[in-house]
Amino acid sequence: MQFTSSKPSKARPTPFGASRFTTRVLYNPVVNQLRRGSIGTKLFIPIMGSALVGIVGIAFLFGEIVKFQAEQEIQQTLTDRVHVVENTLGQAELLAKSLQASLLTLHVRKAQTPDTFHRLTLELFKSRPDFVMGLGFGQSLNGVLPAEPWFFSYFHTDSGESEEAGQLLAAPNDTIRFVSGNQAGSFYPETDRYQTYFLAQRDLWTKPYTSGDRVQATHYTPIFDGQGKWLGTVFVDIDRTSLTTAIETPVLYDNGFIALLTESGEVIVNPSGSESVDQPQTYQSIPDLASIWPKVNAARSGLVESEQGYWAYAPVAGSNWIAVAFVPYDVVFNRVAVVTVVGTLVVAVLLALTVALSVRYLNRRLRPILDECNRLAEADADIVTLQQNQDEIGRVTTSFFHLLKQLKANEERIRQEVAYLVRAEERLQQAALTEEESRALQAEIEDILDVVSAVEHGNLTVSAQVNPHVTGAIADTLNRLIERLERILATIATASERVVRGAGNLERLSIAVAENAQSQTHSVARVQHLMENVNLLSQDAAKRAVQTNQAVQLAQVAIDQGQHEIVGMTKGIDVLQQGMDQIVKRTHTLTNYIELAGQFAKDQKRIAAMTRILAVNASMLASRAAAQQDPAQLSVITREFETIAAQVNTLATQTNQSLVMLQQRTDQIHTVVSGLSHDVQGMSHQITSFTAGVHQSQQAFDTVRSVNEQVMQLGEQVSQSSQAIAGSAQTTLQSVLEISTISDETLSRVDLTQRQARQIEQLAKTLLQNVNFFQLQPQNQPKPELIDRPVLALIPSSTTGLAPTDSDHHLTVDITASQPDD
Repeated sequence: MQFTSSKPSKARPTPFGASRFTTRVLYNPVVNQLRRGSIGTKLFIPIMGSALVGIVGIAFLFGEIVKFQAEQEIQQTLTDRVHVVENTLGQAELLAKSLQASLLTLHVRKAQTPDTFHRLTLELFKSRPDFVMGLGFGQSLNGVLPAEPWFFSYFHTDSGESEEAGQLLAAPNDTIRFVSGNQAGSFYPETDRYQTYFLAQRDLWTKPYTSGDRVQATHYTPIFDGQGKWLGTVFVDIDRTSLTTAIETPVLYDNGFIALLTESGEVIVNPSGSESVDQPQTYQSIPDLASIWPKVNAARSGLVESEQGYWAYAPVAGSNWIAVAFVPYDVVFNRVAVVTVVGTLVVAVLLALTVALSVRYLNRRLRPILDECNRLAEADADIVTLQQNQDEIGRVTTSFFHLLKQLKANEERIRQEVAYLVRAEERLQQAALTEEESRALQAEIEDILDVVSAVEHGNLTVSAQVNPHVTGAIADTLNRLIERLERILATIATASERVVRGAGNLERLSIAVAENAQSQTHSVARVQHLMENVNLLSQDAAKRAVQTNQAVQLAQVAIDQGQHEIVGMTKGIDVLQQGMDQIVKRTHTLTNYIELAGQFAKDQKRIAAMTRILAVNASMLASRAAAQQDPAQLSVITREFETIAAQVNTLATQTNQSLVMLQQRTDQIHTVVSGLSHDVQGMSHQITSFTAGVHQSQQAFDTVRSVNEQVMQLGEQVSQSSQAIAGSAQTTLQSVLEISTISDETLSRVDLTQRQARQIEQLAKTLLQNVNFFQLQPQNQPKPELIDRPVLALIPSSTTGLAPTDSDHHLTVDITASQPDD
């Protein structure tokens, strides 16, 4: 705010002819929100830019994490499916091992009845798992049953075909067929099975082949006695559908497939393609597998990346099979892209809303200050030009410094006014000196008047004092003219009357000068009081400016703290996402352990079946022992009992191992559950930290709001102080003008007093010339009565003013001599 003078000032023209309408458009709130240099744009662009950079970095890191998790999950899924396949094959192998052990026991006991072997094979086949389609054995020449050169026993399920091989058993086993292997044209030593798999004398699995209307695979296990002699081979058939069911599951996100192949590359199970047995397939029939097959065949287990996706591979224990799992790249990275894009959009929208609301709140709090700044800027075109490309804080700063500049200019103007007052005081001192001279002149005139009074009363012996002043000459002339006094008595009378009139005028002038002097004294006191008020208000305005600067700095610190808390909240969200992924992974592991526990239950069921078989064998031996009377036979039966006991011990050992494995699975489940509990606690802690971050952000926004209120209050106080300074300066200027006017009047009246003194001097000379023409009468003659001497009323110099009024400038002292009345 500027100090106003007594004269109206013209408004400065705006550059390029800008009008008040242009200024209002430039400071319109909507236009300010769209300005490129506004504080909203300056806050929004850096925050959104840094947030988007952070989101892109997080998305890249998230993609790498998802990629690593996907690779781990692919390998874990493949491992689980391989375990299922191994469990299926293991159950079939265990059934074959059981038959092998039982046959070896009967061979050691020298069992001679073929029906015993048939019943043993049938009982084991009836306790088979659901996926076992056939069970049997074939001896070598005089092998298991030495009494028979060739012996073959094979049971398989009935498929319902009329031309199916084997004899259908009677009820309740009417779903089972028996093949003796001794029929003409199908004598088993002459078949390809015997030549290829029996004579190989090793454990092996065949590739799937067609048997009737079903596709199956067979496991062969040789039988050796204690001396290593080959006695025959046990074989068990499984349905390929069980293998397909075991691996026919999505690998990752309901996509991908798992296939079984042999070491040579022949396809065993391929759910993703056709499974025709008539046209055997190789690894080349599976798309994209041929490019990485050398690595698969060399490393046997691992994970590789091909042109189309991920390939994980692992061997199937107990066989020459390899399981491969394939997941396309799109399954992994499309999900990452969707999550990244959605997350980026959600975070960007939330962040944009947060920043927009914060900027809107800040602008709403700054709006009163900006309105006041705009009102101040309308009076100065330079500020309008400077603020066109500035934000809200820049506009406040520009207005603030412009206000300080105005205060400095006003202060300089006040200094000039004070200097003018000092000069006026010097002029008052000069007027006082003039007044002293007037008093001295008054005293001299009074002395001369005393002489004149004495002369008027007839005392012509008196003489006036002579001094070096102007009145000294008058006194000397008066002393010489006493002798001529009689000649000019008439002139003296007339002159006395005129002196009386001049004395009246001088009295009025003296009274006016006294009144002006009193008014000037009051004005000087009021100017001094106003100067003190201006000084106090200037100091208070400076303090308010410092407080405003501190409040703006505190607001900036609160904004920085809020941004730091928003970054911490973003990091907390990332940590929560990682915790959720860890919980999902642990839950998946727990599910796998539960499936393994279910598999343990199936193993226990199989062991129970084997126990029942051993019980049947024991009952058969008991019936034989009861029918035997020969001690040698009883000894053989006893050894068979010992063999059964050894087998029972073996089953107990397997049961104990299964229990140990169950205990390990239980401990692992407990570990996973503990990990889940720990992850949940960690997430709870992160949620608590996230809540604390939200509270701290709210505190930061409250601090900004408080600081804005303080800035508003300080702005109002600065405005009030500026108004008070302006009022005081206006009053001071008026008082100075009044003092100047009074000083001019006092100087004019002093000049008038000097002119009147010169007129009195001239009158005295005239009187002196006239007195020289008079002669004194003799002393004995009566003198005429003298008139009263006119008294010149002079006002003391302490009450003189500075300047006369305009009406007094035209007053003159007209002193003429008059004759005394007779």
